[in-house]
Amino acid sequence: MLFVIFYIILIFFILFIPKLFIIHSCNIVTLNFYTFNFHWWYTLFPIRKIQDFLGTRITVEMKGDSTLIEGTLKSFDDYMNLHLTDAVGIDTSSERKDIGDIVLRGNNIILLNPVN
Repeated sequence: MLFVIFYIILIFFILFIPKLFIIHSCNIVTLNFYTFNFHWWYTLFPIRKIQDFLGTRITVEMKGDSTLIEGTLKSFDDYMNLHLTDAVGIDTSSERKDIGDIVLRGNNIILLNPVN
């Protein structure tokens, strides 16, 4: 019985407490009289940061490969599997090779970087 009460309280805090925060454009969260840095939220939940990259061009570095992959992020899932369109492979000698549509397994991704 104690575990059930504990889990109900835990679910309440997970679902409703983040909605009490006010998120400002400068990445600061305020709650009543307190001000916090909001960077920890993206550190704990990288999927929320990847949502900012949807529809933009990103560069992806994969494990064990010196080739970078650049493309437009169309979609992703909870495992960080990525679907890129208009993808291009960039070799260490800056040679570019058209790939087209590609799905990258999230387990092998080292780095995501938006292209400016």
